[in-house]
Amino acid sequence: MVDERLQPWPPEVREAVARFRQGDVIRLPSIFYLACPRYPLWALSLPTPGEDTDPQVIESEWSSESLGLITSQTCDIAEDERPTPRKPWIQVSPVYQRHITGTPPMHMVRLTGVGLTPDSYADLRIELPIEKGWLVDQTPVAGFADAEQFRMLALRLALQRRREAFPTWVVERICAPLRDEAALRALGLLDGVEEIRLAFEGDDLSSTRAAGLMILAVGEEAREALTPGWSDWCESLAEGLSPEVHLLPVVVLTADTMRAREYRRTAPVWVFSAPVV
Repeated sequence: MVDERLQPWPPEVREAVARFRQGDVIRLPSIFYLACPRYPLWALSLPTPGEDTDPQVIESEWSSESLGLITSQTCDIAEDERPTPRKPWIQVSPVYQRHITGTPPMHMVRLTGVGLTPDSYADLRIELPIEKGWLVDQTPVAGFADAEQFRMLALRLALQRRREAFPTWVVERICAPLRDEAALRALGLLDGVEEIRLAFEGDDLSSTRAAGLMILAVGEEAREALTPGWSDWCESLAEGLSPEVHLLPVVVLTADTMRAREYRRTAPVWVFSAPVV
């Protein structure tokens, strides 16, 4: 249905899309979504007395200064060399100011670009389809201060889509403490850490009753320095753990010593300064 209705690029749009990349910020004057007033989960979906409770599209107007973060991949924005766009829309998440202490929730991405208001966050819980023609009158604003942070956004978006379902006990007893980045750094547990993954027993991670951390260090020197601290930290996680589940001993490895099969059998929980669960 979409393919049959695609139109050739208007010259203005073809020129505009070349200016934008994933992680740029644009104006986003409204949020829209399909609401279910009969079973509302958000205040804007609540029906007024006598109002029809059938599903309906709701648009929440923001000010003309409201912003959104482009989450589409850069190559999907410009679609170089295509005479007709295959993807006429980009995906955009709303941006707003919010004071967050400690590590932000997974769905909140702090923006650091020059000219953006401090405490600006993109909310990845919703991504709106915006036709690319909207970019013609837009000026791209970099959402991040450097190339590494743009890379981190791409990684976070990818991990958000592919992360596996963890059992509740793993989320509460293993993943939740990892979100306290300040505490981990105070103990020196993140110095030289490239990635933190979850090892588990059985074929189904969502129902496993035995799991533990696998720390990927940047080198042998870092591995040796990290092992005692992570061993002590993980031992503390086992305190009060239900006898029905088991915390596996932590393993600290380097990329040179970790086997590919081991890596594929684990799931990411913390990657490049970003908790992903």
